[in-house]
Amino acid sequence: DQRTAHVAQVEAMYREEFHKRKALGKELAARKEAFEKHERIAVSANAEIASCKESAAEFAKRYAEIYNEYDLMRVDHRQANNAISKLEHQNAAHQKEVVHLQDKIRALERELRDARQVSEALHKLESEVADFKLI
Repeated sequence: DQRTAHVAQVEAMYREEFHKRKALGKELAARKEAFEKHERIAVSANAEIASCKESAAEFAKRYAEIYNEYDLMRVDHRQANNAISKLEHQNAAHQKEVVHLQDKIRALERELRDARQVSEALHKLESEVADFKLI
């Protein structure tokens, strides 16, 4: 009987160990599955990170291109403003010259009018002198 009790005790210990190992096997399988799932997530995340880094590099490159274009436009704008300023000064000088020439034209027109009046008076005088000689 002692032997039977001992066998039963060993069998019980064996069953208990079997169930512990079975539970550990299930837990190990579950942990392995979770690890593999997290590993797939990590691989996917790393791919997304690499894609984001690539996009960031492209963005930085495009930003540098746009900034260079902007800088060139600022230089062009400054040069255009300088040219406009120079043209405005030239225009002001030309306007003064135009006013000066208009004054000169008016003076010459007055002189011409005066000369015509003198010429007409001279012709009238010549005509009177000629009439006087006839008398």
